[in-house]
Amino acid sequence: KVPTGQLAISNSIISAGSGVVFEVNPSIPVTSDYNLFHSTYALSPFDAAALSAWRALTGGDSNSLVGDPLFVDLANGDLHLQSTVGSYDPVR
Repeated sequence: KVPTGQLAISNSIISAGSGVVFEVNPSIPVTSDYNLFHSTYALSPFDAAALSAWRALTGGDSNSLVGDPLFVDLANGDLHLQSTVGSYDPVR
């Protein structure tokens, strides 16, 4: 449970196509880790340098990554994840 007045983000894909990925109020504590950050916004990419700055600001996301989540069709809103190794079938 997250206390009132705090922001907790974990095990998430944070993807932005334009604008600001996060705008943080310094008076609100942020707990964030094990996330994948992805940005297709060329004017303000969320890259390794941005993740480093975010880590310095929040003290979190030490286990988070920047990368492409391989959405099936981001441009058309299909946010299912592509498999790089095929499909999983527990019956086989």
